Amino acid sequence: MTAPVLSAVRLQRSGGIAGLQLAAAPRVANLSPAQHRALLALLPAPGAHPAPAGPMRGADRFVYRVQLTLADGQQHQLTLPEDAWPDVLSPLLQPAD
Repeated sequence: MTAPVLSAVRLQRSGGIAGLQLAAAPRVANLSPAQHRALLALLPAPGAHPAPAGPMRGADRFVYRVQLTLADGQQHQLTLPEDAWPDVLSPLLQPAD
């Protein structure tokens, strides 16, 4: 089986103290190798169903929503609590100055 190939990425972060939302659609070609690996690691194993998002621990936490489109057209939508968000992806969702 070949490794999945990303063709598009959409990210959203919501929640936090101010309740602000940030969204980004970084170009796949601009992702670092570490960011690319981290996004692919979020995909469920073939034949597996993604685990439902568990309850949030703590007030004012961030929630991340990720939409990954693969080269074969498959789309995966994931919701992650703050403590499951890979740190290497955080620069992709920095607020504009």
